[in-house]
Amino acid sequence: MKKFLFLVSFLVQSQSFAINAIVESDDMVEIYKKITENLKSHPRTLVVFDIDNTVLAMKTNFGSDQWFNWKAEEVMKKDPELFDVVLAWQEIAYQLGEMRTTEKEVPLVIKRLQDKRLPVFALTSRSPYYRGPTERELTKNNIDFSRTAIGKKGIPYKFIPPGQKREVDYMNGIFMTQGLHKGQMLEYIIRRYKLTKAFSQIVFIDDSKKNVDRVFESFDKKPIDILSILYTKEDKRVNEFLQSPRLQEITDKKLELLRETLLKVFKKAPKEI
Repeated sequence: MKKFLFLVSFLVQSQSFAINAIVESDDMVEIYKKITENLKSHPRTLVVFDIDNTVLAMKTNFGSDQWFNWKAEEVMKKDPELFDVVLAWQEIAYQLGEMRTTEKEVPLVIKRLQDKRLPVFALTSRSPYYRGPTERELTKNNIDFSRTAIGKKGIPYKFIPPGQKREVDYMNGIFMTQGLHKGQMLEYIIRRYKLTKAFSQIVFIDDSKKNVDRVFESFDKKPIDILSILYTKEDKRVNEFLQSPRLQEITDKKLELLRETLLKVFKKAPKEI
């Protein structure tokens, strides 16, 4: 189902309307069309993609965004100290698991935006420590965010943004922010490269309503238009897992089997969760 739902605020600038909007879509080709239509009035557009459940999705429930969120919430209720164990299993899932594109057209959409010489990069909540498997799966799925990314030089491989305690990194067109506020991180990377006045519009695509809202709120009152798009293609699969005790039980059993295998082969494995 293709749909665009608009929450629009209008700002008058130089006798023209600048539209700040939150948009919902489950079709990447429609998103591409929306971006290219806006190029007539906004040729200086920056396009920013989330990765998990937006560009790529895990082929199995284990290690998926929905699994991590469900398991993290579950352990926080029982024993918050187990959260680090969830992170350890998530790392194993990234290292061993494979990902697919959310739609077969995704690599072509990104490439065509880059072919138009639009600056395009990825903004993910993943930790910098997951960069290796992240870049591996993007490459396997024919996605290269380095082609037209902003600021290819000048930022250290790993750094801590002002006022934050978590380490992040930006390299090869992938900004890995370790769960920090995406609106603040997007503002920061633009300031860091002195690009505050370089763009007339930012298009941000993410499957999380929280992230879409945060990015919109961060730029809504600034002299730059923001089109923040909630991508819903994976919602059916996400909700199917979150609402199915049977699927959750199956995933837990697979995790138990994986732990047994790791102990047998390597004599070590993260704790049970």
